[in-house]
Amino acid sequence: MNIVLDEVKLNLGIEANSLAAVNLPYVETQPCVVDEGYVTAFFADSEPSQTVESSAKHISSLVGPLLQQLSQQHADFHCDVPVFWLLPESSNERPELIENWLNQLQQDYPQLFAHGQSQIFPYGRAALPIALASLSALQQQGLNRVALIAVDTAINDIAELSAANLLITADSSQGVQPSEGAVLALISLQNSGLSVEFTQQALATLSQRRQAVGSLFNDAASFLNRRSVAKLYAPGNGEPKLLQDWLDGYIHLANNIDRQSEVVQTGYYTGELGGVTGLYNLIHIYHSYQQGRTAGTVVQLELSESLHHGLAIYSWTGNS
Repeated sequence: MNIVLDEVKLNLGIEANSLAAVNLPYVETQPCVVDEGYVTAFFADSEPSQTVESSAKHISSLVGPLLQQLSQQHADFHCDVPVFWLLPESSNERPELIENWLNQLQQDYPQLFAHGQSQIFPYGRAALPIALASLSALQQQGLNRVALIAVDTAINDIAELSAANLLITADSSQGVQPSEGAVLALISLQNSGLSVEFTQQALATLSQRRQAVGSLFNDAASFLNRRSVAKLYAPGNGEPKLLQDWLDGYIHLANNIDRQSEVVQTGYYTGELGGVTGLYNLIHIYHSYQQGRTAGTVVQLELSESLHHGLAIYSWTGNS
């Protein structure tokens, strides 16, 4: 399956300009830090008075600017293109959260839910690889265009992150940088472009995540045979456990890693984007190929907060 990005719009907490947001990891040689005022604003917005309803209105407000920025050519994409919604992972602790977010989105943007083949992927960071697998299946039924919309915010996680001392603060440069955002990508399936060679997903609880990552890397290594990996897009947001969970499985890709292989962790530049991470990384991979920054094979690993995990393998058949 070869995909082409017809139009992309990004509205990230750290950078609302689409072009600048795509190029964040190339702007600095060291990860940029979300400025203190931005982090402070997150704390202010995440007081106990923050209700599920107000959170839903906030998440919906992140989508509107994307639609307003679309070119005239694609302004009415929803009339004939299904929308794949990539949302935060639904958890047993807060099952009403995603339901309320979804209800608010449907109320505010009913046109984006009208197509019969539109789908919801509430799988957090792993939503993108899972959505790509579904897109590949629908391609066999004649689908050749789709819109992917990802939206998430860390506002609801601030209290928990703070209690666990996992936030970057004025006194600590180590930890999670809270962020949020919405991303819209209009995709067409063509004969050349970004080739999605392989997708795989796994279900595993937090205690089983290391084994799940090992299994995903094993599957990737089997598919790649002895082919080298140019870049591995790996999870990284400042939380030590998230890093350790995939590092322990890294050995399974040993035969596909050489001195030129590079690990890319965009979360250190964008802040923690949650369910937006996977789509942001896909766009970053696409533009990296297109601009000649990447050649060869790219592996993308995405781990959700609890249950869903996914991996995709890409190569490039388009024009630089």
